[in-house]
Amino acid sequence: MLIHADNQASILVAKVPCFHERTKHRGIRYQYVRTAIVAGYINLSYIPTTDNLADILTKALPRTLHEWHVSQLGLCYLS
Repeated sequence: MLIHADNQASILVAKVPCFHERTKHRGIRYQYVRTAIVAGYINLSYIPTTDNLADILTKALPRTLHEWHVSQLGLCYLS
């Protein structure tokens, strides 16, 4: 399964199997993701935030970006 993410730090933390002081707070349940990456079930890929279609669901966007995301998702406006 390919997962796109716009956070390079989170991709690095998920891929590197060592623990750091900054990642100590993450619980055991998140180790499954790292195990799935090593096993090849999950593949993480970087996508620039300007191309990340999920931003429409998580951020307030300027009108032009909002309209671009809507069109890329195949949605339409109801009037």
